[in-house]
Amino acid sequence: MVGGSAATQTYREGAQSLPQIAVGVPIPSVHAAYFEVFSLSDLDHTLRVLGLALIAAGIVTTLLGAALGRFASDRSLRPLAGVSRAAVAIAGGQLDTRLKSEPADSDLVGLTTSFNAMVDELQVRIEREARFNSDVSHELRSPLTTLSASLEVLEADHDTLPPRAQSALQLLGEDLRRFQRMVGDLLEMSRADAGSVDVSLEEVNVCELVQRSVDAGMRSLGDETARPRVVLGEGVRSLRVDVDKRRFERVMANLLENAANYGGGATVVSVTALAAGHGGGGVLEGAAGNGAGTGAGGDHAGPGLGEVEIGVEDDGPGIDPLERSKVFERFFRGPVSGRRGTGTGSGLGLALVAEHVRLMHGRVRVEDAPSGGARFVIALPVATTDDASDGTDGMDESNASDTSGAPDAPVGSDAPDGSEW
Repeated sequence: MVGGSAATQTYREGAQSLPQIAVGVPIPSVHAAYFEVFSLSDLDHTLRVLGLALIAAGIVTTLLGAALGRFASDRSLRPLAGVSRAAVAIAGGQLDTRLKSEPADSDLVGLTTSFNAMVDELQVRIEREARFNSDVSHELRSPLTTLSASLEVLEADHDTLPPRAQSALQLLGEDLRRFQRMVGDLLEMSRADAGSVDVSLEEVNVCELVQRSVDAGMRSLGDETARPRVVLGEGVRSLRVDVDKRRFERVMANLLENAANYGGGATVVSVTALAAGHGGGGVLEGAAGNGAGTGAGGDHAGPGLGEVEIGVEDDGPGIDPLERSKVFERFFRGPVSGRRGTGTGSGLGLALVAEHVRLMHGRVRVEDAPSGGARFVIALPVATTDDASDGTDGMDESNASDTSGAPDAPVGSDAPDGSEW
């Protein structure tokens, strides 16, 4: 009490005790004072309960707000997610993809209509371009056949012509054959675009396939003396793959020709086995037509059999990493082509490689060769293994390349005891 008036005081009897409040009231008439002590435990309990209730209410409110916001955002963005999926499908070549004409949100009707109209126009243009390429290629075949027959007649009398006429005839023949090759490539591309390609897969031994394809490719180049070494990794002689042999030989011929034109010729062709789940360290860098990766080899391999990689290496200056995603596009002739050689190609060879490999459920990529040049790698799923065979049935060992001065370990192989043909 202060100055003869009533007063209160809060205190604790001990460090762990609950607070208490003391009330003092003076009684002047009898010269005394009245004191009473009240415990605050009930009030403290009430405040604690109230605090916990407020915290719980805050948590529940926050969770409900987050759930409501997520629901509202999903509902609002669901049509845009459909647009995104449709765009991805169209970029992958599914040009028949369209958005629903009556979206749930009336505000998106304009977007849906415009998007579908854009895809319609895109499909029309692509089909028109494909028809144009196909029609032009077909129309050019007849005059090219006539020109080719006339050229053969002139070449039969080559020795009787004057020197200047002989030179002109040689140039004419080279350009005509190059033109025929380009028209054939365009026809092949147009068939692939139209989905009318005929793939005949059969199971063959990969070593025999590579050996014969290299021989055929070098014969087509007309320079079998520059034949690259064929290097086999450990365990590849018994591997068998499902391929279209005509398409695979074309793939190898194109890669060997590309190495001859831009890398001074192929130096090594390596065959390496990869265990299941390895993945080969790369994906299809480009598919014919649009440069989009579409490899599908992993889905077709036998259970636990893995893949086999065929690499074609050269000693050229290599390919810039920024251009590796474009070299499989049609008619791509970047600055690197001018640096790597004569540039006599049509720009369709590697696009055909990517398309043929895709049709055989494989993948293709380009990387640096150990020598510093370019290394094109084809990855094919293994169909079966022939453990009872050494993988050389039907192979002509007399065609084996000279291994004198070659390193003991195969270039590009993961096996130190690999063999070399």
